Amino acid sequence: MTCVDVAPSADHVAATRSSGAIVLRRDATSRTMLERAGVHRARHVVCACPDDATNTRIAATVALVAHAALRAEAPTVYVKVVDLDLMHGLQGRLATVGLTRLHFFNPAVLWSGLLLDNDNGPFERPGSPASKISVIGSSPLAQAIVVGAARRWHHAGRAAGLERRARITVVAPEAQRLIATLQRRYARLA
Repeated sequence: MTCVDVAPSADHVAATRSSGAIVLRRDATSRTMLERAGVHRARHVVCACPDDATNTRIAATVALVAHAALRAEAPTVYVKVVDLDLMHGLQGRLATVGLTRLHFFNPAVLWSGLLLDNDNGPFERPGSPASKISVIGSSPLAQAIVVGAARRWHHAGRAAGLERRARITVVAPEAQRLIATLQRRYARLA
């Protein structure tokens, strides 16, 4: 494993190196740097910088490097995208560039799925989805739980022939603003 970070913390460098990985203090958006790091030989590349623009730029550069290497196999690239609208827009037909496969992911959506699909979660009994869920907070994870719970309720309720609506309560200082934003983004959420 090779990690490329323009400013890694000393703690992360020590922990990463102790697991046998190579840590390079370089700019991962540089094509030259990615070529030197051997990205064209990688099976998997994870772009997990703090901002979406940097992650998508790195992913595009990885695809260029892999294409130029003329190998029969290219890496699968996992791209962290925080902006949900951008993530949904990037999925689909853009998911492959040459031989490079791109997978866009949002950590909050992944975690909410794990929480909601847990055996002890609100949808543990098929056919009888939970009708009341409380979400405390307004973080991206809280927002993903609200949207994920509503989707699961819709699908589970339809499958079971239930007409009643789920009640999702959000407790946060800015709860009204959050709900208004989510309802604008997801019209059927109301």
